[in-house]
Amino acid sequence: MTGTVTSIYTTVIINPEARSGAARSCWRKLAPELRNAIGPFEARVTQSRGDAIHIAREAIAAGTGRIVAFGGDGTISEVANGILGSENPACQLGILPFGTGNDFCRSLGISSKLNEALGILEAGRIKLVDAGEVEFVGNDSQVQKRIFMNVASCGLSPEVNRLVNSHGHWFGKRWSGRLCYLIATLVAKSRFQPVEVRFTAGREPEQTAHVLAIVIANGKYFGGGIQIAQQADLGDSRLYSVVVRPIGFVRLLANIHRFYGGDLAAMEEIDGFSVEQMNVTSADGSPVQIELDGEVVGRLPATFRVLPNALGVIA
Repeated sequence: MTGTVTSIYTTVIINPEARSGAARSCWRKLAPELRNAIGPFEARVTQSRGDAIHIAREAIAAGTGRIVAFGGDGTISEVANGILGSENPACQLGILPFGTGNDFCRSLGISSKLNEALGILEAGRIKLVDAGEVEFVGNDSQVQKRIFMNVASCGLSPEVNRLVNSHGHWFGKRWSGRLCYLIATLVAKSRFQPVEVRFTAGREPEQTAHVLAIVIANGKYFGGGIQIAQQADLGDSRLYSVVVRPIGFVRLLANIHRFYGGDLAAMEEIDGFSVEQMNVTSADGSPVQIELDGEVVGRLPATFRVLPNALGVIA
């Protein structure tokens, strides 16, 4: 479903640490171009992780009807959490992609080139997209509920994201985007031991599996362009689950092109299926961490479900 933006009060939420801090200088050049494209706006800058959620809710309470996120997938995810947890979940989301992976934008068809992204904001076409919701055990050991817009996962991928996030400045100085995540994946894979999980997809019987990762996808891409869920569709009211069983290091290297090309059906270690809801738990009680849109937020057990047509995105 699509529509068009009308004149509306806008807040821009800026993550100055995006792309190893390059967002600061970029924003100074970008701000006047954005003003020319969409008119006046209020700019708010995040100071720490989680700020964008609270800033979005405050802005909506003050009358904002459109929020533009300037940053990566994590910033977009926080803004979406703020919008959908606010008193006006119909608030529109605009995106100026400036992250390492920009995978949600890749699924949406929003260019990572800022001049093209500005054009999309100026055109102002609204697309209703699904979101994912997950209930899990947080890092504080309390049960929490969060929204994800692109991908949630457990197993290897939280380790990859932890490596990218904790050494982001070091990675950003040497590699960017796809290569950054590829190097982090290979390093994490060399250290990671597969985990035993139990999962239930919809009304199907419970299964136990030894896995490298389980991915629950709303969008097609994660990890800087890995096409993990070619069948995923942001508007089909479903999520797409991918179960990745253990893969040897040499076999992973030999088939890395399949991950980026979306040709995973040829790999016997990988199964995929469409779901509305999925429950995943650690089979032996050991801690298995989960990530949402690139942020490691807690651990299993977790319940993932789709929220159809949850958010209006300018795309």
